[in-house]
Amino acid sequence: MAEIPTTAGTLSPDGRHRWDGVKWVVAEEGVATSSDAGQLSPDGRFRWNGTEWMPTTPTATSPATMVVSPKSPGLSTIASFFLPGLGSIINGEGGKGAVMLISYLVLQFFFWLTIWFLLGLIFLPFIIGLWIWGMYDGYEGARKWNASHGIVS
Repeated sequence: MAEIPTTAGTLSPDGRHRWDGVKWVVAEEGVATSSDAGQLSPDGRFRWNGTEWMPTTPTATSPATMVVSPKSPGLSTIASFFLPGLGSIINGEGGKGAVMLISYLVLQFFFWLTIWFLLGLIFLPFIIGLWIWGMYDGYEGARKWNASHGIVS
C-alpha cells in the first residue's frame, strides 16, 4: 500500500481502498464519508453533502416571477371620455366594457331617432350617466387592478 495519509476518506492511488483515519479499508463504490463533502456521484446526478446524497439539480421548481406593468388610470379615464366602456376594456374587463359600450350606442341610436319629436330628451340623462360611469369605472378599474398587483397608483 501507499504511505499513510493524514486525512480520513482519502482514496488509495488505485482507487480500491479508502483511509478511514486508522487503517485502509476496501472502498465501496457509491459510499462516501463526511470528508468527501461536495463529491459528485459517478453519474453526476448527485452530490455528497457529508451525510447523504443530494440531487445536483433541484427537484422542485420554484414558480416563475411574473412582471406586470401597471394600468394607467388616466389613460383609462381619457379613453372612456371618448368612448364609454373603452377604459374598462383596456383594463382587461372586456365583458363590462362591451356592455357599457353597446348600451351607450343603443341609447345614442334611440336618442337621435326620437330627438325630432323631443321624446329623445328622455334618453339624454341615461347617456350622460353612462358616459360619466364609464370614465369613473375606467379610473377605478385601473386603480383596483394596480392595487391587487401591489402597484401604488
